[in-house]
Amino acid sequence: MWVHLPDLGALPARLSDIRDAPHFELLPVDEKDLDEITKALAEVDEWLRTAKTKYGIRFAESGLDVAYDGESRRQYAEAMAAKTSSSASSRRRAA
Repeated sequence: MWVHLPDLGALPARLSDIRDAPHFELLPVDEKDLDEITKALAEVDEWLRTAKTKYGIRFAESGLDVAYDGESRRQYAEAMAAKTSSSASSRRRAA
């Protein structure tokens, strides 16, 4: 994981259970804090997979390079709209 600090940039950070690795980068956390942090990260991950970002997450996890130029973003939006429209049509036909 990378922690972004103003005026310093991105620093690598590692979260680990102190029983497995007594060394930490940045600040050490106790077991309770580690559990809370990993729970929060899991909740964010789940939200990213179910919110409007779900297609971006799928694309990024596929290992493909993500392009952010205007034309690529337009194509992504078009593909997401088509997927949403097709899913809605399928649900209407099934009802």
